[in-house]
Amino acid sequence: MSVTTILFIAFALGMSLLSKYRKTMEVRSAEQEADVQADGAQFAEEESDRDAEPYFTYEAPSPAPAPAAPVRQARCEHRPVQQVAEVEAPAPVRFDLRQAVIAQVILDNKYIEEINQ
Repeated sequence: MSVTTILFIAFALGMSLLSKYRKTMEVRSAEQEADVQADGAQFAEEESDRDAEPYFTYEAPSPAPAPAAPVRQARCEHRPVQQVAEVEAPAPVRFDLRQAVIAQVILDNKYIEEINQ
């Protein structure tokens, strides 16, 4: 084969691969735009949720005026006060992959001979 034929075949293959690459990039960019729009909508929802919540401040809120309670005459009876202890449910244990990987690396350290014996 001549050099011209080989160059022509290489050029044709290059153009074919280039067109496939461009189509693939167009599809990926369309998917990314759809993801960005979906994320933007989600961000807008989060912003509206944040606006509904009160913001954090170090200033003490002004106390609400206490309603006037009717004045009663105190009796000399002593009633036992019942105290109810609130029992909180234990927090569910969540698996932390990062901590597991770090622990595994520490336990399987091949450079510390004392651990590997």
